[in-house]
Amino acid sequence: PSAPAKPARTADPQYLILTGGSPFLRAIGSVRRPDGETLPGFANLAVTKMSAASLPTEPGSYEFRFQASNGTGDFKLAQRSETGAPRNVRDFEMASSGGFQLYRFTIP
Repeated sequence: PSAPAKPARTADPQYLILTGGSPFLRAIGSVRRPDGETLPGFANLAVTKMSAASLPTEPGSYEFRFQASNGTGDFKLAQRSETGAPRNVRDFEMASSGGFQLYRFTIP
């Protein structure tokens, strides 16, 4: 028997997660299209080791432009679905000047 077809209208919810780094490290920023337009409802997102941030469900390419704070050391950002393993894992370092960094991702 074939599995029921999933509805095609929206992607599974995706989340931005943070791993590594020091315990209280936070990445604070906004999700935008590559052309630089911040998406409504996705400004001032904070991601920590304990809390993920919801990502857009509309398929396409995006960037999370962020500043890391309250931490030291290297850390990783990744996206994952409700049930899936993390994917698109990227390594970051604390920016010495508190400068902005970019995490690029796509929603399938």
